[in-house]
Amino acid sequence: MTVQAIAPVRRLVWEMLRGSPVPVFRYLPGSADDLPSIVVGRPDGTTDPDTSALLALTVPVFALGRTERDDDAQAELDDLGDLLLGRFWAPPPTEGVHLRLDDLTAGTVEVGGVTVPAYTAAVSARLSFCP
Repeated sequence: MTVQAIAPVRRLVWEMLRGSPVPVFRYLPGSADDLPSIVVGRPDGTTDPDTSALLALTVPVFALGRTERDDDAQAELDDLGDLLLGRFWAPPPTEGVHLRLDDLTAGTVEVGGVTVPAYTAAVSARLSFCP
């Protein structure tokens, strides 16, 4: 039995970020030199407690800011946070997968040993799980 859920959902979230003004990765960059950028993280998954045929994945999407601490760098990061809101607040319907933004939080992420400012979007995906 082969089940495909994680890779297709990550790819879908990544594709929804097409046209972003910064690079979009499916991994954390190895160096702060690759910032600003957006990263589609690894999802967590659970089954619906009432309907075992439904799978819920939560994909973290990180908007990573530059290490400089100035107004321009913060404005740039705020724009990336707004981009995440715009792309995931009410995404277009996708056959077989329902995406939605559950949360957007401000914080930090470590990139190549450097702590950088970030916004983290929790994007949930619900899909039928029928092996």
